[in-house]
Formats: sequence, structure tokens, C-alpha cells
Amino acid sequence: MKRLIVKKDLLPSIKNEQKFINAIQLSRILGALHYNKIHLSKMDIENNLNPSIQLYLLLNHAAVLYEGIKRFKRLEAKLKNLESYNENYDKIEKVYREIENKGSFYNKVFCEVRNKIAFHYDKGDIKEIFKTYVDDCSKEHGDVILITGKTRVLRNANYALADNMNIHYVLKSIKGKNLSDRDKFVIMVKELLSLSKLFCEILEDVIPELIQGYCELKKDT
Repeated sequence: MKRLIVKKDLLPSIKNEQKFINAIQLSRILGALHYNKIHLSKMDIENNLNPSIQLYLLLNHAAVLYEGIKRFKRLEAKLKNLESYNENYDKIEKVYREIENKGSFYNKVFCEVRNKIAFHYDKGDIKEIFKTYVDDCSKEHGDVILITGKTRVLRNANYALADNMNIHYVLKSIKGKNLSDRDKFVIMVKELLSLSKLFCEILEDVIPELIQGYCELKKDT
């Protein structure tokens, strides 16, 4: 097993080293994206992953990506002199075009996830979607599933109605006259993973340069 370590004699020097702190901040973002990406990349129509797990991995990934890109942009002035920044300039410009385009998925969809769904539980944001959903179900689908589970007491349950409210709120931001909710969901996953992959590649190059000079590679015996 290989580990990248900070040598003991350098520890006092890094606690106030802004460059190293920036690396830790970006590493938190990259770590969260990597964890979600491993699971999200396995998602397809046929898999058996719990649909609630799929949904919350998706929402969390979108929120982390949105916030992570904002944080990277704020650090830009401190990163511009890095060799890795310049080597990834085309990728960074592509990410920035996404955030500067008011009609992009980043601003239309991922922003909604970050600001209205993933970290917020205000009833006002979902109230109108709930009314429309209930009206549609009463006209076309009949009963609405509230909770599903394998046992009588519904432990380890899926909170189906709450999950549906979350995803319907997000999907309303994806326009397409002939697109079903399933189509929109697939489009959202593809857009999310595409931008996430690009952003992760940038961070994977920038972070090592920020911490070089403080670390050494160690192999466990």
C-alpha cells in the first residue's frame, strides 16, 4: 500500500501555509465527487440499485459539483501561477464557459439542486410541484405510493412520495416538449457526469502541485 505523507518536521510549517490549506479544501471536494461518481457511473435503466440511493447520490453529486466549481473559481487568483493550472487551461475555460452561460445545466439545474433541494427543506419551494403531482396522479395514475419497504414496519424503507417531489422539482428545469421524466433524468445524469469528469481531471492535476515540497511517498512494508 502506498501513502503520501507529510513529514513530521514539516508539520509546523504547513498549519499556516495557505497553499497547503487550499489543497485540503480542494481535496475535500474531489473526495466527495469521487465517492459519488463511482456509484453514479454504474447507474443505468437495468440496474438494481435502490432508486432512492440513486436519487440522493445524484442530488448530492450535483450540489457538491456546483459548490466545488464556485470554490475553485474563488481560488483562481491563487492558482493561476501553477504549472498544472496552465496545462489544464483549456479544460478550465470549458468549465468556466459552463458557469458563465445562464442557460447551462450548471446554472439551470445544478444550481436548483444546490439552492433548493440538496441542502434545504423549505416547504415553499416544493409546494406547487406537489399540487401538480397530486392532480396528475388523481387524473391518470390513481393511488400515490407514500412509503415502500420489505417489512411490515417499513424499516429500511423508500420514501417514494418525498423522493418523487425532489426529482420532479429538479426535472422541471430541464426543458423538452417530448421528453419524459425518465428521459430528463438520463440527460441530467449524463450532463452531471460529463462536467464532473472534466472538473475532477483538473483537480487531480492541481492538488499534487499545491502540496509538493511538503510530502513524500511511503510504501508500507
